[in-house]
Amino acid sequence: MDAARGGVSTAGGVPVPVDCPQQNGFKLRAEDLDAAITPRTKWLFLNFPNNPTGAACSRAEMKAIAEVMLKHPHVWIMTDDMYEHLIYDGFEFCTIAEVEPRLKDRVLTVNGASKAYAMTGWRLGFCGGPKDLIKAISNVNGQNSGGTSTITQAAVAAVLDGPQDLLRQRAAIYRERRDFVVARLGKIEGIRCHKPEGAFYVFPNIAELIGRTSSGGRKIETDTDFVLALLDELGRELVVHVLITGGPAILDTLHGLKELVRHFPAPCRFVVWLNPYFGPVRLQDKNFEDLKVYADHRDRISALITLPVLQAETFGADLRAMLTARRTFSEAVADTSAGLVTRQRLKLIRQKIFAQLEAAEAAGIL
Repeated sequence: MDAARGGVSTAGGVPVPVDCPQQNGFKLRAEDLDAAITPRTKWLFLNFPNNPTGAACSRAEMKAIAEVMLKHPHVWIMTDDMYEHLIYDGFEFCTIAEVEPRLKDRVLTVNGASKAYAMTGWRLGFCGGPKDLIKAISNVNGQNSGGTSTITQAAVAAVLDGPQDLLRQRAAIYRERRDFVVARLGKIEGIRCHKPEGAFYVFPNIAELIGRTSSGGRKIETDTDFVLALLDELGRELVVHVLITGGPAILDTLHGLKELVRHFPAPCRFVVWLNPYFGPVRLQDKNFEDLKVYADHRDRISALITLPVLQAETFGADLRAMLTARRTFSEAVADTSAGLVTRQRLKLIRQKIFAQLEAAEAAGIL
């Protein structure tokens, strides 16, 4: 994963990927892992169910990986178990410290509420491992991202301690979606698609399309060419949604928006979602128009303002319910964001949300 590679490089290490090809079910084979480990190896990163393939290891396959790691006591293990509850067809999730307890003193198990509980925007994860390692992580993380919101902590504690029936319900919904997508991809000539055991991704193989020419005349030499060919021919049917959360990275995000508009075919429309909690609240009102001017495509970009806790599918209903609740929007936020924004500013935000919501509904965006 890019995040893992970036972290390794930042720490001065060299990330070494081990091939997990489709013919192996996108899984890590014990013999390939053993061959990749050297005296200089420091960590093994595992992620099953996997992003982006959806592959998951059976208990026997994880046991084989664990047997390899017992041979290399100088190597620590980090396992990303974020998708443990998103598994299908009776597949049994397992994690390496559970499968082989003798490895526990050098395993860091990472998890969170983002995926299973649909709380990605809350930005809270957690990990478990040897006490000295957790202490060292806390020393670094305390300066990097200390001060986790108490609201977020309470929300995650609530979902972890509360009823878990929703996990099975959501997994069943995702399984139906997986079957729908995989079945239809499998009917496209030249595309082969692995049926994932977990997570919510599919990873289609387009190798048989390399070297062909699309109906629009584009030569397909790489996966990028394939995507561009789709955009050439289907772009007029697309509506691209872009979330801007603000903060120091807002300029990079705006530059990315400009590049998206430049590369996507002209008929394609863009909807920009602005998050008032993380930076854009500090922008002047004119900046909502500046976003349109920024990419020089005012007729193709609609700027909206939204909240991090809302789901796009039910944006209108959720927003109206929140804003017409017994306690006003400004009171609710002022209680939990003391000093960040004034009540007058929140009132203006509320007015802006209603105006943008009405415009979006009138334009058929929502």
